[in-house]
Amino acid sequence: LQNGSSVICYMGPGTFATTARYVVIHSFEGGYLLINDPNSKINSEKQWMFTEIASQIKEIKKDVYPLFFTYLRPNVALITLLRSMRAMGCKVAIASTARKENLLNAINHLGLADDFDLIYAGVDVEQGKPSPEIYIKTMAALGVFPSETLIFEDSEVGIQAAKASGAHYMIVSPQQFEN
Repeated sequence: LQNGSSVICYMGPGTFATTARYVVIHSFEGGYLLINDPNSKINSEKQWMFTEIASQIKEIKKDVYPLFFTYLRPNVALITLLRSMRAMGCKVAIASTARKENLLNAINHLGLADDFDLIYAGVDVEQGKPSPEIYIKTMAALGVFPSETLIFEDSEVGIQAAKASGAHYMIVSPQQFEN
């Protein structure tokens, strides 16, 4: 989470909504602070509590996340394209700043684990998107230049990161997903 991030909260079966107007998360040394007032200052005596809350949220998400795998909608066209590109000798990687355990569990659930030469996640970089760090690190590990790279992105911060990496990119929209 980064300064000013909104929280994703479960609103019903398969439906997620951001709650930025209710809870704002501000990063601070070693943890996160959940507050209603973005102008509030953290009480240094309470930092340990917020660090513990952040840890508990991560653990709950880890346990609950797999329960929603049945709601994952694979982008069959993109998966087919990536498999074809790999069969022709292209290197294919995932560069996501998501939690690695959640990412790998989702990939395994969809049966895609063997389709990638490399998988990087948030733990593999210092900065999340919109920093291009994860893309730059992925290209370096694959031994390719930005001019030889095509990034598929579906989020605004990811698009910013792709642009900043110098690679070619294509925006993937929800309309491309199979119903």
